[in-house]
Amino acid sequence: MGLYLEVMGFGWRRTIKNRKMKTYNYTKLDNGYEYEDMHYDGLQDLIQNGILKFCNCGNPHLNLLYILGGFELIYEKGNERYNEKYQERVVKHFGSLEAALFFYYWTETLELTEHGGSVYGSWLDDKGEALLEMLREWKATEFES
Repeated sequence: MGLYLEVMGFGWRRTIKNRKMKTYNYTKLDNGYEYEDMHYDGLQDLIQNGILKFCNCGNPHLNLLYILGGFELIYEKGNERYNEKYQERVVKHFGSLEAALFFYYWTETLELTEHGGSVYGSWLDDKGEALLEMLREWKATEFES
């Protein structure tokens, strides 16, 4: 059983379990978002720059779609994850099993996923599910017009 610590200050609250942040504490403003004392113009900037700590050059749109697709595959539950059809979808999305493996390791280092005996069986933790919801919201608002 983990230790829960609640830190209060300046209108925000963060719950930490075993020194791991379990969710993202950002504020939606009229003109963007505030996260970790920084302002971001939109949800794409918040996710790409603030949360993932990536730059905004290149094609952040494609990057976030790639990450969203990977998260959607990890999020799937049940025995389908281990059949041939699922593995084909994994390879189609990531390009190879090696690239998928890298993605699984990467999400583990960011404390977005956990796994049992094999990284291939990863699942999203609370923080990963929170980021998945943010990515889904970004996609819905970005492509609604």
